[in-house]
Amino acid sequence: MSLVCAICNEVPERPCVSPVSSQVFERRLIEKYIAENGVDPINGQPLSEEQLIDIKVSHPVRPKAPSATSIPAILKALQDEWDAVMLHSFTLRQQLQTTRQELSHALYQHDAACRVIARLTKEVTAAREALATLKPQAGLVVPQAIAASHPQAAAGGGELMEVSEQQVGMTQEITQKLQDKATVLTTERKKRGKTVPEELVRTEDLSKYRQEASHAGLHSASVPGILSLDLCPTDTNKVLTGGADKNVVVFDKREEQIVATLKGHTKKVTSVIYHPSQAVVFSASPDSSIRVWSVSGGNCVQVIRAHEAGVTGLSLHATGDYLLSSSEDQYWAFSDVQTGRVLTKVTDEAAGCALTCAQFHPDGLIFGTGTADSQIKIWDLKERTNVANFPGHSGPVTAIAFSENGYYLATGAQDSSLKLWDLRKLKNFKTITLDNSYEVKSLVFDQSGTYLAVGGSDIRVYICKQWSEVVNFTEHSGLVTGVAFGEHAQFLTSTGMDRSLKFYSLCFRQMAVVGDLGRSVRLLLGQAQRGGLRGVHGFAGSRNPARCMSGQTAPEPEPEYDDNERVSQTFVNRNPRNLEQMALAVKDRGWGTAWPSRQCYHRLVFSRSQKHVRAQVFAVGSVEPVLCCSTQEWALKRELGSTRAVAACQAVGEVLAQRCRHAGLCRLTFRAVPWQFRSPAVQKFWTAMKEGGITLSEPRRKYI
Repeated sequence: MSLVCAICNEVPERPCVSPVSSQVFERRLIEKYIAENGVDPINGQPLSEEQLIDIKVSHPVRPKAPSATSIPAILKALQDEWDAVMLHSFTLRQQLQTTRQELSHALYQHDAACRVIARLTKEVTAAREALATLKPQAGLVVPQAIAASHPQAAAGGGELMEVSEQQVGMTQEITQKLQDKATVLTTERKKRGKTVPEELVRTEDLSKYRQEASHAGLHSASVPGILSLDLCPTDTNKVLTGGADKNVVVFDKREEQIVATLKGHTKKVTSVIYHPSQAVVFSASPDSSIRVWSVSGGNCVQVIRAHEAGVTGLSLHATGDYLLSSSEDQYWAFSDVQTGRVLTKVTDEAAGCALTCAQFHPDGLIFGTGTADSQIKIWDLKERTNVANFPGHSGPVTAIAFSENGYYLATGAQDSSLKLWDLRKLKNFKTITLDNSYEVKSLVFDQSGTYLAVGGSDIRVYICKQWSEVVNFTEHSGLVTGVAFGEHAQFLTSTGMDRSLKFYSLCFRQMAVVGDLGRSVRLLLGQAQRGGLRGVHGFAGSRNPARCMSGQTAPEPEPEYDDNERVSQTFVNRNPRNLEQMALAVKDRGWGTAWPSRQCYHRLVFSRSQKHVRAQVFAVGSVEPVLCCSTQEWALKRELGSTRAVAACQAVGEVLAQRCRHAGLCRLTFRAVPWQFRSPAVQKFWTAMKEGGITLSEPRRKYI
């Protein structure tokens, strides 16, 4: 109910009441009347403005004027409101356009600033590398340590650095440090004896290893090939690779992502080593340099110039402070990692042949080198002399490896053979002849010395002492260049010229599914058997139990319960994906003439437009994709030269395969038009998805 002014008979904007006549007035009108007459307009009694009492009410809705109640007036009012709305909308669009222009300008400035920052960062990195190169040459690295241990070199100045390679030599302190470390390692090995760790994978389990994952996007596709591999000794989930694209990559197996990409070599990276106790890695290249990298900083902290030709082999001493390198200049060098100085550099002048590989003995006092003339040479590090030679190969030696117990040496060469040497008797006791034209590129023993892995034309794992083949892997489409064991041989990893990093292990996920399914079947059979026995007794219809010939009551068989069978009688499936994993979920048949068929759990759709490439994964009955990958994504777009080329299709397949694995989708249905499926773009995408561990077909539905 609205208040009405006693003077104008309209709803007041500021209502007030007169205590004299108890009437409601518009304050504006009653004040004007009191100013002129001084009395109440209703009863004529004296009234002042101070006596008026305000009334607090909500905002009044004044009725429209009688002239606005006609149809033309209402249409005019609606037209006025429409015009006001349109003007307001136009103003908002103008403001939006202005904001977009300002945002575009800001993004352009941000992009320009990022380019400037990237250029400055590159210049700073180059300056640091140049400084790291100049420090060893100038003799300025760790001046206190140099002054304390090598006073002559410190007093000689910077120009004596290259001469100091011969003058520094193996000091008494370094020799004693090496001897102490060898004593500790020998003592630990004797304590272990011949016992095998309980956590070590058994031979029968190792023979069941299958490919668990494959990663093909670590290195550039323009210069394909991963040439070297190493694992962190203390955390084998950290993988180090060196590629033909001149880069060193640190990869985390557990997180399935790249930790760092280290750039600085001017030629391909042929050897990499992970430091056992520090976030530091080493790499060697045919550009005749050895680089020390910081994984956390992602930069080069030291450059060791120990050779005048390409570096062919790299091995880290057990102390973690010294590095052994071999080169095509026929020299091997022993360098200090901390200072970058070359402590000693030796060659066999009588042989006059390039060195192809180098490896420390587990004790660290001797090491082996392979040569291009099929010789294996054993060297004494303290005396810097050649103490033994192992001839027998007929081609350049490509890989050598010492067993953990220090008794055996495995060597491989380009003669398609694998030779095993006894260091105690200094003779060859086993020769494994491989297939014709087999190329051995990598040899490695596991940490216990129980298994030996060979990488080359394929991957072969042998058990030591029996030297019989346990398992063979042929998943790589190119030459295998590196192979390594995980902790206690829980997994095996490899790299190859097909630009892929692969992991092999037991398929625990599949074993768990099969085991759960088997337990469920046994449970159902047990329940059916117990129900059947009870049914037989009930079907007899007799109140008296059956009796044996002796007249005694036949005992009722007691069901044998298993701990796994003591579960609730009601089963509730809380995850619909379980039925899909067991191929028990219902598939939508759809119309028979529809293409592609809707009879699937998850469908993969690949499209390629004039500008971009897109791949989407749809669940059955869903309109929106559950997973998607496109070259419109900035993180993917900035790495590609063209967003619709064949390389872009391969990149989309690699990224989508990784996303599918993270989402738990390992099987998809992919159908393409035949003439489109034969195109290079679709073939590259299809291959990348399969190499990424995705099976592009789904199992037939099981009817139970």
